[in-house]
Amino acid sequence: MDGIWQVGPLIIHKEWVVIIVSYILTAALLHYLAYFPEYKKTQTDIAGNVLFLFIVVYQLSSFIFYFPLTWQDPMAVLASPGSWKEWTIAWAAGGVYLYIFSRPVKSLFFQLAVYVFLTFLLTEFFYTAFYTYTQPATIHSFYQMSIAAATFFTFTFLRKKLTYERLLYLLLLLYSLSMIMMNLISSAKMLFIYMPQEPFFGAAAIALIGFIRLFMKWGGFTIDRNE
Repeated sequence: MDGIWQVGPLIIHKEWVVIIVSYILTAALLHYLAYFPEYKKTQTDIAGNVLFLFIVVYQLSSFIFYFPLTWQDPMAVLASPGSWKEWTIAWAAGGVYLYIFSRPVKSLFFQLAVYVFLTFLLTEFFYTAFYTYTQPATIHSFYQMSIAAATFFTFTFLRKKLTYERLLYLLLLLYSLSMIMMNLISSAKMLFIYMPQEPFFGAAAIALIGFIRLFMKWGGFTIDRNE
C-alpha cells in the first residue's frame, strides 16, 4: 500500500516518519533559541508526550469512525489515513493532557500550550518543506509554510511584551484566521490531513472568548507572567 511500510504485523505510515524527524529538528531549534528558559526540561518532555499521545489517539480513534470494519479488518482500519475527525480528537486529547499535567501551576498551562503550539507550527513547517523539496512544489505548500513562519515570527516579536495566555490566544487566532482564508482559496491541510473550516472557526472562537474574558477581568494586556 502506497505510503505504508509493513514490518511483520507492524504498520508504519511514512508520513509519521517525516513528522518525527521534523519534530526532532523543531526540538533542537527551540532548544537552541532558548525562548522558554523556565521549566525547560519539563517542556521538552511534555511536547514529546503530547506527540506520542497524539499519534496513538489519532490512530486508535479510527476504530470509532470505522466501527463495522473494525471487526472485519482491523489492520485496514489502522492503515487508513484517517480524517479531520480523528485529528480533532487527538488534539483534544493533547489539550486535556496538558491541562491535567499543569493543573497545580496555573501559569504553566499557558506556557506549555504556547510551547506545544510552536512545536506543531515548526514541525509542520519542516514537514511541508520536505515534501516541497522532494515533490513538485505548489502554491499551497508555500502558503502553508508562510502561515507557520508568520505565526512563529509573531511570537518572536511579541514574546516579551505579552503574557503566555495572551500569546496563546493571539497565535491561535492568527493561525486559525489564516487557515480559514486558505480554505477559501484551496483545501487547507494540517500536515497531511485536509481540514474543513469548522475546526478553525472553533479555534478562532476559543481565542476570541479568551480575549473577551481577559479584557473583562484584567482590562487589557499585561507583561506580568505570574498572573
